[in-house]
Amino acid sequence: MKIETRAVHAGRTPEGGSRDVVPAIHLSTTFHKADDGSLPGGYLYGRPNNPNRESLEHALASLEKLTRAPRPHPGAKVPEIEEVLADTYARLAELRLRGGGFDAAAHDVQEGLAHASDATYFRGHLFEVAGLVEEARAGSLADAGHASDADRARERALALLQEAVDIQNKVIADSLADAGP
Repeated sequence: MKIETRAVHAGRTPEGGSRDVVPAIHLSTTFHKADDGSLPGGYLYGRPNNPNRESLEHALASLEKLTRAPRPHPGAKVPEIEEVLADTYARLAELRLRGGGFDAAAHDVQEGLAHASDATYFRGHLFEVAGLVEEARAGSLADAGHASDADRARERALALLQEAVDIQNKVIADSLADAGP
């Protein structure tokens, strides 16, 4: 199962009359409370606990499980496995970034870079995600009134995004050279 498929379906089974396989986005922030005080749907208030957050947590847990799984060739760096791990960490970082977890996302990027040392699509993607993390951090800092810190984060974002472009350009140039005239 591909990483994307695993993330979307983590902890989910088709439910309801429609048998949807992709979880619905729940816009409600308050949920029904029964007369006896119980929570029939399992949710009371949407910020700390809601179906969307639960789906995200299942996706994160599924991808984290993949990063901790035993390797088929312990001690050996198998390129295909390293690529899967680099991509998994990039996807974890993207998911954490959506939840505002800048530091956790940046940590995932660093973990992913440990698995993508050569100029590959995966390394370029990790630098792109790192740039997006810093850009989001810059926005948050600016909103909090920390203009100089926001400017530094934005500069880091631009440098990281430029590195991503440089890596992808190298990947393209190498591919074209390998293809011959």
